[in-house]
Amino acid sequence: MASMLAADEGEAFGASALIFFGFPLHAPGRADQPRDSHLGSITVPMLFIEGTDDSLARFDLIQALVDRLRPLARLHVVQGGDHSFRVRGARRADLEIARELGAVAAGFVKEVVA
Repeated sequence: MASMLAADEGEAFGASALIFFGFPLHAPGRADQPRDSHLGSITVPMLFIEGTDDSLARFDLIQALVDRLRPLARLHVVQGGDHSFRVRGARRADLEIARELGAVAAGFVKEVVA
C-alpha cells in the first residue's frame, strides 16, 4: 500500500526511499496477474528484499521487475527464502536471517539519506 501512495502522491508522500520486505508481486499461483503497474511512477530509491522461494513473488519476475526499475531499484536476495524469509532445511536461524536483513535495510537507508 505504501508503494501505491508513493506512486500516487510523488514527493508529497515524503519518503526518501522505500524498502520492500517480500513485495507481494502476485497472488499465490497467479504470476500472470502482477501487481506492479504503479511502481514505475515511484521516483525514490527502492530496495526489494526477496526470497527465491516466495509464493507471492516468482523470483524471475522480481528480477525482471527490478531490472526494469533500475537505477532506482535494487535487489537483495535471500537464497531459498519464502515470503517470511524462512529457509527450509537451512542451518540458518530465523533470528540470524532477520539480523542480516535489518543490516541490509539499515545500510540502504544510510546510503540514501547520506
